[in-house]
Amino acid sequence: MRKTRNGFTLIELLVVISIIAVLMSILMPALGKVKVQAKKILDANNLRQIGISLNLYAASNNDKFPTNYTSVWLQDIAYAMTDLVIESGGDKQTFYCPFVKEKTWEDARIWQYSQCPSTFNVQESYFDEPQDRPTREALYRITGYMWLFDSLTLNQNGRGKIEGKGNKQWVKKVACHRPAELEMVVDAIYSNGENSETCLWEVEMGGAGLYGKYLIKDRTNHMKKDKPEGGHAVYVDGHALWRDFDELEYRYTQPGNVCCWW
Repeated sequence: MRKTRNGFTLIELLVVISIIAVLMSILMPALGKVKVQAKKILDANNLRQIGISLNLYAASNNDKFPTNYTSVWLQDIAYAMTDLVIESGGDKQTFYCPFVKEKTWEDARIWQYSQCPSTFNVQESYFDEPQDRPTREALYRITGYMWLFDSLTLNQNGRGKIEGKGNKQWVKKVACHRPAELEMVVDAIYSNGENSETCLWEVEMGGAGLYGKYLIKDRTNHMKKDKPEGGHAVYVDGHALWRDFDELEYRYTQPGNVCCWW
């Protein structure tokens, strides 16, 4: 009687391993592209939700958008503004681009920046937030997007002019010239200079690499190798879309000579 052979020969195993390796080499790039595309969809949905929330607010307030009461940087918004977005269907993740791991609501130094003392360096700890409206208008969070709204603090300190061509202005109300072309909130694109060929796309805000307190850098949301790929924007009429970087321009300089693009 012949014995039944169990298992594989070495050659058969090598053939199977080779086939698996070939399949993986084909599938991995495709899976990577799918993962990137999924993050871009989430990023666009974040901005759409913000657009819906702010338009709902404007519909109940004589077509006026909320005023951002605090801060001199475009990525900072008052607690009160985040409240509006969360109350109308958003959540804490809505305020952060999924491509930038350094900025997240899970870090209290980011989500509760105004409440953190200068010696505070523990990411996961949170503080009890005041609930009265005036205080929530005065305290602010650092987000992953640039908010192009009228700002009481920036007006008091002398708001800079928006540079470049086209329908670019600080957002105040729904009734504006070409609302389908006027951005409300955009993906963060920062540089340390106006020349896109020579500048860096990771900047240090607040001086000495600190947010005034903490060693956290601001990175451009969508990078392809060492250059920005582009970004999403939500417009006054509520629609959101992607723009390649060659469609964008340097528009505004924040404190510390940080250039903002949209």
